[in-house]
Amino acid sequence: MNSRIEWFLLVYIRCVLIIFARNAYDMRKHLFFLLILPCLTWAQTYTMEKDKGRGAVVGLVLDSVTLKPLSYASISLLDVETSSQLMGTICDQKGVFKLQNVPKGSYELLIEFMGYSPMLREGLELFHEKEYTDLGSLLLNKFVEELQEVELLERNTYVVQEIDKKVFNVGQDEANSSGTALNLMQNLPSVDVDVDGNVSLRGSDQVRLFVDGKSSLQSASDLLENLPSSMIESVELITNPSVKYSPEGMSGIINIVLKKSRKRGFNGSTSLTYGHPNRTNFSTLINRRSEKVNIYSSYSFMDREGAFTSKSEKHTYFSEDIFHLSQDKSGVNHRKSHTFKAGLEYNPSPENYFTLEGKYTPSERLNKDTVHYNQTNFSGFNAYDRLTDSESSNGAWELSFGAKKEWSYGLICDMYLSQSSQTIDKSDLYTETILSQNDMLGIYPIYDQLSNDRVDDKLEAKLDFTLGDKDEGFWEWGLSYRDRKMDQDQFSELNSTYLDGKPLDNRFVFEDEVYSAYVNHSRAFGLWSFQGGLRTEQMTTSSCLDQTNSVYTTTYTKFYPSAFFTYSLDDLSSIQASYSRRVNRPRFKALNPFPKYSDPYNLRMGNPFLKPEYINSYELGYQKYSDGMSFTASVFAKDIHDKQRRYIAVDSNNVSRVTYQNLKGTLNVGLEFLWSKKITSRFNFRVSSSIYHSKMDASNLTRTYQESAIKMRSSFNASWNKMGHKFQVSGWVRPGGQVGQGKMKTMFNTDLVYAKNIFSDQGKLTIKLSDVFNTSGFAIDTFGENFDQSFSYKRRSRVLSLSLSCNFGNHNENRSSSKRRGSYSSPRDSEGGFF
Repeated sequence: MNSRIEWFLLVYIRCVLIIFARNAYDMRKHLFFLLILPCLTWAQTYTMEKDKGRGAVVGLVLDSVTLKPLSYASISLLDVETSSQLMGTICDQKGVFKLQNVPKGSYELLIEFMGYSPMLREGLELFHEKEYTDLGSLLLNKFVEELQEVELLERNTYVVQEIDKKVFNVGQDEANSSGTALNLMQNLPSVDVDVDGNVSLRGSDQVRLFVDGKSSLQSASDLLENLPSSMIESVELITNPSVKYSPEGMSGIINIVLKKSRKRGFNGSTSLTYGHPNRTNFSTLINRRSEKVNIYSSYSFMDREGAFTSKSEKHTYFSEDIFHLSQDKSGVNHRKSHTFKAGLEYNPSPENYFTLEGKYTPSERLNKDTVHYNQTNFSGFNAYDRLTDSESSNGAWELSFGAKKEWSYGLICDMYLSQSSQTIDKSDLYTETILSQNDMLGIYPIYDQLSNDRVDDKLEAKLDFTLGDKDEGFWEWGLSYRDRKMDQDQFSELNSTYLDGKPLDNRFVFEDEVYSAYVNHSRAFGLWSFQGGLRTEQMTTSSCLDQTNSVYTTTYTKFYPSAFFTYSLDDLSSIQASYSRRVNRPRFKALNPFPKYSDPYNLRMGNPFLKPEYINSYELGYQKYSDGMSFTASVFAKDIHDKQRRYIAVDSNNVSRVTYQNLKGTLNVGLEFLWSKKITSRFNFRVSSSIYHSKMDASNLTRTYQESAIKMRSSFNASWNKMGHKFQVSGWVRPGGQVGQGKMKTMFNTDLVYAKNIFSDQGKLTIKLSDVFNTSGFAIDTFGENFDQSFSYKRRSRVLSLSLSCNFGNHNENRSSSKRRGSYSSPRDSEGGFF
């Protein structure tokens, strides 16, 4: 026992060192962790004497094709002679099960899961000499009953409906073998990406983005642009998260699951993509797994050049003047990024698990664009060019530590601790040249320069507990803490060449702290299953505008309930209803009041007095699987209070100001479905669509705001495979529709892909032509009081790419022989829950 205490003290000291690795926070913010971490030391030494003389049976239940854990599979220990059930349990979210206090003897083990053929494990012998019997990985096969025959479903179902999320196995989609995660997102049902790389789900950009269950300080566009799609195994859409997860985000959570190797020994994979024009991706993953230790690392490099054009026309109408502005813009951008990641997993026993992981992502971007202005008013006509030359560098790192402990009486404890930081240094040089008249006074060209230095820091920690069994249900409870600080300093260069930009100098600092606690209970009653819980959070925010020495602070406590009901119609179909209360807290860019200066006629700025919006989210879903077919459909509704929305107004100087305001409220109602069918042994087809209606109340701001808006988005995928050659065509379309202060135009995209396995099926060759018809673009007409405006944007989207990927090392070992200790995943969601 003393050795255990000493060992856990070392873990405790290591956690303390991680906390104090940076000097960004003061002592009081870490007392929370220093108090709870010794609890793990005490818990490690606790043992149950009454369990002596009995053993335990442990194992891992996986899908035989995808090797994904089957959460909540049913486990029964049977008497050999009578086949009666002696005891039972269900798997946890990782597919792991454990039968405690099993007497010495011979047994049979029955594993059952909806939509899968039952497995009967015979000849199970237990001896007192062994504290536990590890059955390793148990693989279940999907099935369909038809004329008393059992047949396998589609080779790898594209979408899997789990109790609280949809899992899209994008790794099997050939169209995702090249490009970035941003390109991959555009092909997912219900997911959309705008011209700035912002991701939205079910029409809302208020969605949390995770990678392997962990949030990032990087913006969605930066994170997805730096991640090659070839490294992604699946994407999870959690539209109504339970109270285990943070309630932030109206639409829920998008979690990107990266590829990992579960094989023993040394192995890995590598991928190289070259695209025309000027796109290169490279990624590699190396893994070394032994009996108790797994060491892994990965590296990716991206070098991409892009180009775009845009057009804008604006007309403003005031009694003293009528103003017309036409803007033609074109530009190029060049981005390079590296991502280094390494980690260590240690399983000293089936009851203990520890992981340490580090990640570093440096990147740089160069942008050049020219805007040609033509403006007309009562005073005459004027034309000029404005050239913007931008350079930016970004460095982001993260260090995380996780631990898991199981006790013999069923209590499970998960701990997660993470420290991350990001620096962004950006410099913009603007050159303005007059075109409509002679420069008699010698004042042109005009030079202006602005720089931005930004530092973001984040500390996160959580402690989760689980206790219960299949008969009595499961109880989950936990605590979590998050502290973020974002400091952005904008300043200008002052010398004889540049304009005096002192009025544009600004520093904005934002910090928030969240203390959370939750309790959750789940239980099954025959064909019914239930999960419900309550989460409470205390939030403190502080924003400071240094230029005016103004500080705005707020503190509030709110409660967030959630509930799930599932009814199994049969082994292959079910109905689920769910409810959750959620919150959208304003993001940094929505709060920063200082305008973005890149276009003096179109300013973007935040609102430091923006209030959070609260959402009551309801959903009713149906899913069915049959021979080579899967179908999922959902009806959802979101009642939103204090809706945050971008709002456009034009002042008397003809400048459009885009800011954020709170509307009174919004009601969204929508329907979505996905149908996938294996038409023949060679041909597969998949189609999905989502449509929703939004009714907004903006009477507190303006009378010109459209009260109703309808949005729709559909996608398709057709593939044909013969003798190892696979051809695929995929695409999406978003019909035009009303969007508050305007109307969007129709957008659509089509991709063609050819793929073939090479190197004795250890590698793959892929050729892809993106945006075949060169139609991927964005256009919107906007109107309001005293103005109307049209805008269109087209980026270089037609790209021909060649990808080559291959595996190396030990790839011949039977996966079913891998032990349970490889089944654990590191603690995932940094704000409640693990993936």
